Amino acid sequence: MPKPFHPKNLNLADVSEAEDVPCCVCGAPPPGKAEFVVQTQRVVRCPICGLQRVSPRPAPAVLRQVYGADYWKSPDSVLAGYTDYPGDEANIRRTFRRRIKRVAPGHGGGLWLDVGCAYGFLLLEAEQAGYEVQGLEWSEAAAAAAPEAIRGRIRVGSFQQADFPENAWDVISFWDYLEHSPDPKADLLKAYRLLKPGGRLSIVIPDAGSRLARWMGPRWEEFKKPQEHLYFFTGKQLASLCASLGLTPQGREWAGKYARLDFALSRFKRGDGILFPVARAGRFMLKMMGLEACVIYVNPRDKLHLLCQKERA
Repeated sequence: MPKPFHPKNLNLADVSEAEDVPCCVCGAPPPGKAEFVVQTQRVVRCPICGLQRVSPRPAPAVLRQVYGADYWKSPDSVLAGYTDYPGDEANIRRTFRRRIKRVAPGHGGGLWLDVGCAYGFLLLEAEQAGYEVQGLEWSEAAAAAAPEAIRGRIRVGSFQQADFPENAWDVISFWDYLEHSPDPKADLLKAYRLLKPGGRLSIVIPDAGSRLARWMGPRWEEFKKPQEHLYFFTGKQLASLCASLGLTPQGREWAGKYARLDFALSRFKRGDGILFPVARAGRFMLKMMGLEACVIYVNPRDKLHLLCQKERA
């Protein structure tokens, strides 16, 4: 009988299933020394450009194990996946509506491609904002479970292998996607080719240079998922890379999300120092007051929303 889904059941430490690859930005080989280890995975810092990444990382066949149906209803979403992605649809779509206003303030229209679209909730919201939408998702389980109204516009597969028309898209979104990519630079180059001149690339990504990330160090939540988070950009590194590829940064802001109060306090583990007992006490108090299901906009200022524009000819 197969083991139930849990991050600890993924064979991430099998050396025969791991691969060492050069830095996707500058091509430097991985250093021999790790900065730290999470879930048996080494996080290294490129000695040339400073980009942090998992190395050696799980091979593609192992990585694909992560994104099955149980990933979207994970028993431990701090270590892998989501607590209940479909059950949180209302909050996710509310978050996406807020972000869309940042991408297209005061207007909509044109073609929007969402890469890593999961259940297609962004596609539904972008369509309501006036866009013609298409999604790409490498989790067959997520694409199959998308709402019927949008399911037919979601392709399954990798971005590098997908055949989309070039110089055609008004907006491409990489929301909570690029840190999962085996080759972020290649994906940015492809986005450049697909966008119209003047088209916009919207990226939401954990910011390894944020105050919270620097303060938490290896305990930072985004480091705790090395089976899915492969690269850890700072905002400065990402903006510089985009600019070098012809994707001019137009603006940036911290990206929060709408979430239940008890969820916001559930992201800490015993190894997180004083934050764990404080959060646990907070959850107890919320339950006592009947406020655990209240929804607020949570923004710890450790996720970056970077908006770029393809250079015009």
